[in-house]
Amino acid sequence: MRIPSVKPKDLAVVNDGTFILVADSLAEQGRLAEGASMIDFITRYDSLRNSLEGAIANGKTVALDSNLLKPPVERPSKIWAAAFSLSTQACRRRKA
Repeated sequence: MRIPSVKPKDLAVVNDGTFILVADSLAEQGRLAEGASMIDFITRYDSLRNSLEGAIANGKTVALDSNLLKPPVERPSKIWAAAFSLSTQACRRRKA
């Protein structure tokens, strides 16, 4: 199951060339806060797993459009750290 973050503030399930928006349905069930992020979804996935089928059945379907995709995790700290690490290593090599 592929679950992307989509604009403006939603989560979706990819199914047969469409997005099925599930965040609102999960919020209506009280399973996920309204406007929840992918991090919220990931941390609560075990408790959401059983509710996801119902959210898919009740979710709004929209055409698959790459312009709607958001980064899975906004402002990820690990990528910055990796870039900083690579930059530091490059500086050390120049000095050697």
